[in-house]
Amino acid sequence: SGVDDLEDDVVAEARAEARQRLMMGDTSLITVAVDAMGRETAEQLYGADLVRRALQLASGARSSLMTYGRR
Repeated sequence: SGVDDLEDDVVAEARAEARQRLMMGDTSLITVAVDAMGRETAEQLYGADLVRRALQLASGARSSLMTYGRR
């Protein structure tokens, strides 16, 4: 059940969409999936690397140590 029941092209499309959004700084697709389904299932859907990067970016965005722009 779950991700295993999805067609390969559906999974590929979901990963492509998440990757595109992540490149624009939008972590919501992945972080909502982690919150709703758990990290393991989100990694099955989006891949461990994308999930890790999204969670790092999301936690960095909440950190006061994160800076934006050039110095």
